[in-house]
Amino acid sequence: MGKEGELKKSEYGDIFLLFIRLSGWIVGPIIIAVLVGIWLDNRYETSPWLLLTTVGISFFVSMVGLVKETLKEYKNIESSLIEKKGSTKLDNKEPSEEEGK
Repeated sequence: MGKEGELKKSEYGDIFLLFIRLSGWIVGPIIIAVLVGIWLDNRYETSPWLLLTTVGISFFVSMVGLVKETLKEYKNIESSLIEKKGSTKLDNKEPSEEEGK
């Protein structure tokens, strides 16, 4: 299990949570938009225009949410890689020329 390419059990949980969060940004706004759109179309007898409008708005909301969530996760990954890289440099520090003399 000491290989670099293998994932720890906790990393699988993090990946699964990321999948759930991103899926929620796709599915959640669409379901809400369809329900609200159908209700508005029935109330104002404008079928299918308000449904299409709410679905269009939900697409925009989904894209904004996905981009925000992805950028946040990208920054987390980047900072953890920098942290790992910094700790391995300290662990594998080679003696300088001055220390060898």
